[in-house]
Amino acid sequence: MLTSILWGLSWLAPLFGQEVPLPKNSTALPAPFTVVSEVVVPSPPEIFAVLDKLGTPDWAGQIQLQVLPANTDRTKLALAFGGIVAEGFLAVQAKKTEAIQEVGRRALKIARALGLENAVTPHANGIMEAAEKADWKAVRAELDLTEQIVKEQLAILKDQELGGLVSLGGWLRGTHAVTALISADYNQDHAEILHQPELVKHFQNHVAAMTRTGHAKPELDGLQEGLSQLLSLMQTASDNEGFTAAEVSEVHGACEKVLQEFYLTHEPKSVP
Repeated sequence: MLTSILWGLSWLAPLFGQEVPLPKNSTALPAPFTVVSEVVVPSPPEIFAVLDKLGTPDWAGQIQLQVLPANTDRTKLALAFGGIVAEGFLAVQAKKTEAIQEVGRRALKIARALGLENAVTPHANGIMEAAEKADWKAVRAELDLTEQIVKEQLAILKDQELGGLVSLGGWLRGTHAVTALISADYNQDHAEILHQPELVKHFQNHVAAMTRTGHAKPELDGLQEGLSQLLSLMQTASDNEGFTAAEVSEVHGACEKVLQEFYLTHEPKSVP
């Protein structure tokens, strides 16, 4: 049973990025998965099904609703939007109503800065209203719709590259949270879910493509540096037949360093 859960967790790391490499020996994929260029794209319902199998680790302890860095840069805003959706997933798992409502408010604030307020408002309100009723299934659905609509609207605005950064921001925050949970109760088998080199390469290629098309910014350089460090850690773990506790902590630290550029400020905001 542990094996099946851990295999499911190989799709958990992009729980907030939604893209992972296709398993080598896979002959069938559970619906509603789709495959694009040998990349499996799980839907949020599948993601939550995996999360539910984990039982009840300290999800609440991983919620970090700090004061968001003030900026108007669309690159950072897209990354931050992915991060706040990831925060919403954590808050749903913890069943924290006020935290989920704060996620809805922040999602709307970032969407407004991106010029997407009208499209996102119904879903952000839906998140907050469903949380008030403790309707966790509805919250999950609205989180899904909120992320989808932002990516769709960015594509309409010819900013589809930013849609990829929404995925990256979410993946970084999700991996940041998962590594904290693994470090708190280290188990090498559980640490294997962090082995995602093809996914990291996918994100590296996306950021490199943005740089080639005129998006050369310090933020992109920082992303590439962080992704390179993560890839190196994954390759080292693969060579040594698994992540050590120290390497799990290094993955956590690498994610945190990048997140501090657009998401984590360590200025607390009290949300029960």
